[in-house]
Amino acid sequence: AAADIYGALLNGATLALYRPAQQSVGDLRDWLSASQVTMLHLHSGILRQLLDVLPAGFRFEHLRYVRPSGRTRVDEVRRLRCHLPPDAIVMHQLTSSETTAVLRLAIRSDDELAGETLPVGYPIEPEQVTLVGADGEPIAGEGEGEVVVRSRYLARGYWRQPELTAQRFQVDPADRRYRIFRMGDLVRRRADGLFDLLGRNDQQVKIRGYTVNLEAVEAALARLPGVQETAVIAQSTRHDTVLVAYICMAAVDFSSTLLRTALAQELPAYMVPARFICMDALPRHANGKVDRASLPPPGRSRPELAAPFVSPRSELEQQIAGIWTDLLEMDEVGMEDNFFELGGESILAMRMVLAAEQATGGHVPPDYFRSP
Repeated sequence: AAADIYGALLNGATLALYRPAQQSVGDLRDWLSASQVTMLHLHSGILRQLLDVLPAGFRFEHLRYVRPSGRTRVDEVRRLRCHLPPDAIVMHQLTSSETTAVLRLAIRSDDELAGETLPVGYPIEPEQVTLVGADGEPIAGEGEGEVVVRSRYLARGYWRQPELTAQRFQVDPADRRYRIFRMGDLVRRRADGLFDLLGRNDQQVKIRGYTVNLEAVEAALARLPGVQETAVIAQSTRHDTVLVAYICMAAVDFSSTLLRTALAQELPAYMVPARFICMDALPRHANGKVDRASLPPPGRSRPELAAPFVSPRSELEQQIAGIWTDLLEMDEVGMEDNFFELGGESILAMRMVLAAEQATGGHVPPDYFRSP
């Protein structure tokens, strides 16, 4: 993130970059200690994997500030604090690409934590953050609504999307130096002013820390040859949130490999769905809109790939296949299958490499991430 890069360099700090897509999470612990990292920003999915490899009693003596991105659970913070110095802070925030951090919760070693999911914090600038209801009217005190930010420092809008820009942004009529931004994040404000995140009021979701507009993914899919109609949803798995695409094809020839390859030419990796489900027709409400709640779950079947299915043969191949099926939540995988074509992504691949190394005692070379 720009704040991490320039926040470090403009304040005279050393910027240390760890590339999880090229290095194992098993090396992350040693790298953090050797680099004497003091402030760490990492995805919550990588944090979970790091916690799994930390031995009891191990402590990062240099770390004084950790900021996980994404939905972080209370039990993960409890585990993390066991490996941090007493004066270290874990920071949880609500941010967006259109602004910067809006809500912030600083968690210290002696703070009590309740529930399962962390609150997203208190307003950093209380006078600039408002909670509004569905009618657009401000909500005072406790209540549920959408976060609205008033600031001089906002994005100018959405690239080539004037309607969405007009919907989300407006000039403050009381002071034209300020603009107002409706974040789309639904929250609950407690009596003490602390905010809990409830979800979104639009088609945006968080995938591996990135904000993804589901309509943009659907539009990219609709432009592919043979695709008649499509719907994309976000689905929670045991490890993260993934995208699932439901597609009606003009031709019966269907391959997840071909769709994934075509989408990768137009969309960044985090916007490419993990699973593609081919259907004869999408379920619809009486008004003609897609009934997303009635879309069938992906199930555990191996997707239709370009590569033919080849059964595991040796005991080692069966062991590795078992790790893959567990992580990908599938009944079977073939020996010629590509982990990423099965719906895996870089963070889950790190978990897979770690599990394979722990189970076999072998070492997966970093080249795997570049040439899977």
